[in-house]
Amino acid sequence: MTPDQAIPQSSAQLAQGVAAPLWTRELASGRFLFFNDAYRSLWQHPPESWAGGYTDWLATIHAHDRDLVLETYQRVAELGNYELEYHILLPDESIRVVKECGGLLDGNKSMIAGATLGVSRPESASCHQWDQKPFFLAMMEAVADAVVVINHSGRIIQTNKGALDVFGYSEDELLGHNVKLLMPEPDQSRHDQYIKRYLHTGKAKIIGTGRTTYAVRKDGEVFPIELSIAEIDHLQCFVGVIHDISKRRALEKRQADAKHQERQAIAQEIHDGLGGQLTGVELLTKALAKRLASKDSSATHELKVISTHLQEAHRQLRQISRGIMPVEGSPQGLEGALQKFAQNSSRISPASVVLRCDPQLPITDSTMANTLFRIAQEATTNAIKHASAKHILIQLCSGPDTLTLVVEDDGVGIQEKPDGHDGLGLHTMKQRAGLIGANLILGRREGGGTTVKCLVYLPSNDDGTQRESRKNG
Repeated sequence: MTPDQAIPQSSAQLAQGVAAPLWTRELASGRFLFFNDAYRSLWQHPPESWAGGYTDWLATIHAHDRDLVLETYQRVAELGNYELEYHILLPDESIRVVKECGGLLDGNKSMIAGATLGVSRPESASCHQWDQKPFFLAMMEAVADAVVVINHSGRIIQTNKGALDVFGYSEDELLGHNVKLLMPEPDQSRHDQYIKRYLHTGKAKIIGTGRTTYAVRKDGEVFPIELSIAEIDHLQCFVGVIHDISKRRALEKRQADAKHQERQAIAQEIHDGLGGQLTGVELLTKALAKRLASKDSSATHELKVISTHLQEAHRQLRQISRGIMPVEGSPQGLEGALQKFAQNSSRISPASVVLRCDPQLPITDSTMANTLFRIAQEATTNAIKHASAKHILIQLCSGPDTLTLVVEDDGVGIQEKPDGHDGLGLHTMKQRAGLIGANLILGRREGGGTTVKCLVYLPSNDDGTQRESRKNG
């Protein structure tokens, strides 16, 4: 039975000629029995997308209003008639406010009928309301940090002077443009989907919380930020406060470099100083043992024992030195250290650990190389100890202006913390990543397991080619 056949044909023809959006539906299932062309025009979604009743139809309503709408329908028998105002999501991802009046159809408790009127054009309500908020705008200008306001389509509708100073754009260059202009990849390509998923599910990942991430200036420079996002429901917008932490990160990097150089000096002193002395004593002991052996001295055995202990002490000393500085000071040092680590881990654990590395991937920053090694080491150890992984893949690859370390495992996957806080291992990895200006991302691996990705943004070329391509992307 088609929707037009669910009510008398004469009534359907009359309703089709009415300018107001009219409809009739089953109360229990929410399946539409009839709607006129005006209702179809208001909603803009194809009617076949509502075939599933309430479930499909509610997906076109803003997540914050769905419970209210469904609860009202469930109480129609009690209320008799009702009036309701809510927000609908149009196919182009814009928002429209509608007002609905309805009730039981001729006392029939199995059907309801109503009219739904659009009380605002898409997005016009939020733009008008922003003109009426001088106090809020004044507060935005008083904030030293960058403040960016976007609508539910991701378009920038307001900024403050701090945002213009931080990003290097003029106000005209930002207003009306998608906020992803201010993001590097991969967030730039994914941001529209982030908003769309939130509006349809109501499940927030970063709204109401703070996070450390990256932004991109007009000249293409990628820089670290602390980002806080809030939603203002009645204005149908999101407000982001962006704190530029590039100076703080630069100071942390200098401190990390100084600490790294100190550790390097200690490791070198152990290797060259104490290690050299042990080598000398070991050679003297072997020479003396040979001389005594010709005389059949009883001290020969004791000298061999001493030599064995010296060799073991020397081996342990080399391990300590490598523990302080696991990556050798050469462009290919990180690849070599990770290869040895993967082989040793495969030998002493039940997991198979494999390294894949882009060919000729030189890393001249010793602090970065050793930090990436520690992150790979921590992620691999966690996968073996806590996730019971059987296969672990360590990947090191580079892009035009990025360096990426990925550790994937087939273990039990991410275990959610009851209090929402990171475990010690994850906290340590994030802290290490921050010291080299990297972004650490923890996710679920397709097919089961965990993926740890450490993304390092490398400086742009002096000729600006990378910056231009990122900007135009």
